Amino acid sequence: MIHHHGPVHHLEHFDLNELESHAIQHSINPRNLNPSTAQPLPSTHNGQPSKPQWQVRPPTADNIFKKPLALHSTSPMTGFLRDGYCHVPAGDFGNHAVAASVSKEFLDFTASRGNDLRSAGLTPGCKWCLCASRWKEAFLARKNDTDPVVPKVWLNATNEKALGKVELEELKKFAADKEE
Repeated sequence: MIHHHGPVHHLEHFDLNELESHAIQHSINPRNLNPSTAQPLPSTHNGQPSKPQWQVRPPTADNIFKKPLALHSTSPMTGFLRDGYCHVPAGDFGNHAVAASVSKEFLDFTASRGNDLRSAGLTPGCKWCLCASRWKEAFLARKNDTDPVVPKVWLNATNEKALGKVELEELKKFAADKEE
């Protein structure tokens, strides 16, 4: 049942299967579906109201500079939600917050610790949302501040939740971009 309160629509009851089916048809990752953020879109057929269509709002987040999170990569499609952003939703216990470009040395490093990102199709130069703790592990294992084992970081696409594991100055040492 949809209740109208001014211009905003609230959903009390909805069909999750219908939402998921719509998401798949329109290339929206079904894991992005959150009933509390779904809104019906006005739709008509020949001037008559038709079955509601659904709009799913993406999660919002800030980067490490407290500004809106920048898109990181859609090729390959990255992020815990596979939406191109380094969002860290409640279910992301790995904290995939660090927007990075992976190197051959990092791919070797993380594979040696049981997470072979090559099996996900990554090659040197790919942009990927990394677990903050794995990036920190590479940072601590570095020989110097130019060691390619530490992936370059796209600061504007790095989620502020990375700062729970990594210091801002550590990320800046390996920055691929500057604050926008």
